[in-house]
Amino acid sequence: MTQIASDTFNRANQSGWDTSSDGETWAIVRNSFTWNIVSNKGAANSAANFTIARLGSQTPTNSDNTARIAPASANNIGMVARFVDSSNFYYAVFDAGNIVIGKDVAGTFSTLISTAFAITFGTSYHLRFNLNGTTLMLKAWQDGSAEPGSFQLSTTDASLASGGFGVGSDDSGATNTLWDEYVVLNDTLCIAVTPTSLSFGGSGTQNVTLTSCASVSEAWTATILGGSPWLSVSPSSGTLAIAGNATVGITVNATGLNPGTYTDTVQFAVTGQTVNVSVTVIIPAPPPAGNIVWDAGEPTIQTDKFVLVNIGTT
Repeated sequence: MTQIASDTFNRANQSGWDTSSDGETWAIVRNSFTWNIVSNKGAANSAANFTIARLGSQTPTNSDNTARIAPASANNIGMVARFVDSSNFYYAVFDAGNIVIGKDVAGTFSTLISTAFAITFGTSYHLRFNLNGTTLMLKAWQDGSAEPGSFQLSTTDASLASGGFGVGSDDSGATNTLWDEYVVLNDTLCIAVTPTSLSFGGSGTQNVTLTSCASVSEAWTATILGGSPWLSVSPSSGTLAIAGNATVGITVNATGLNPGTYTDTVQFAVTGQTVNVSVTVIIPAPPPAGNIVWDAGEPTIQTDKFVLVNIGTT
């Protein structure tokens, strides 16, 4: 994953949020609210319906969005992603004692999935909203506690493929909701494989290690590209947990192979990425047949054929 946007909000008190700590520009793109920088926090209130502030102009397909938020009310406070326009976007919010993943498509709001999550107004919580392909996931936890290992919400939806990102709020109270520690990562499924080349001198098994570098669990498959019957992989598929790894055995059965060099490739794949492991097998030629020669009564080895030579006297 690579970071594509962030804002610490660590700047002087001011009206508006203006330029983020990474140089991107904040802009209100849906409805309006009063927003300021207050004590190194992004503060906003008096929203007119659901208001969105977008950061920058990037439009990733897959993203991992996190923010620390101190809600001032129970009304739809959180983040947006895959923002296309003011009538098409996904949102992940605290709302009325729940955390919610929802969407606005063609101006119609709908909740995709939700679960209970109690909050205390003015207390800071973290939201992490992950979008990868059609999978949308959300987790929340109170500031100062450990991030949960798994997402509390997971659903699928294919309405929006890519778009911008930012924060959203329907807080119409007099007290500011506060944001900081906002980070957006370009999140794609990815694996690292080591080693990426194997050499065999005959039959045997060698292992490679698969390591996930994604922020979500990911399914992988292994394919023998050349289809060589002397080569096999076990297991040939599986699922990697977040930051998890797996050991895969690559086996050569050299039975029946003539002397020579054999090559093929094992390809490991997750959605959007492949990694190739080259396999080389060198079958040596057998040693030459020996020929016996008697020299002064002592045998020596010669090649090609048996030759008996009488070099003594009788």
